Amino acid sequence: QEEVYHKTLLPLITDTLNGFEATCFAYGQTGTGKTYTMEGDITSTNNQGVIPRAVQSIFANLSQIHQVDLTYSVSVTYLEIYNEELGDLFLGVGAPESRVPTRPPKLMILDDRVGATTGKPADGAASKRIYCRGLNEIKVQSVEDVLSALEKAQERRRVSEA
Repeated sequence: QEEVYHKTLLPLITDTLNGFEATCFAYGQTGTGKTYTMEGDITSTNNQGVIPRAVQSIFANLSQIHQVDLTYSVSVTYLEIYNEELGDLFLGVGAPESRVPTRPPKLMILDDRVGATTGKPADGAASKRIYCRGLNEIKVQSVEDVLSALEKAQERRRVSEA
């Protein structure tokens, strides 16, 4: 896990902290180790996947920033693609049980950087992006907040039915 993290995700974290957007995802057949690579054992320092390692690195870097005029916030999302369906693994995380929807909203991946019909940049294109409409975004303030959300997300993960 550590070698995969250092060769793949660590450079993305540096770019992200310099203002670029980055995404990390695992793709492959059922049973090939995607979840193990991404999450690993989040309670074990030696066996953590790339996500917990990345989170620790991000917060360690942010704690070293001492600019008076700089503020930041950290939000996390967790999108699952299973059998070509999008799933929000953070659906209901941090919400009272009574506020969790009984039927999850339909998620859609959208690109609002260019006009759908004209192919020209949309108004304010610099602030637009590719995003998943309906995906929950959780504000976090620490590594522990993220790991707690990951633990709850693990309960929502769909797995292959053999």
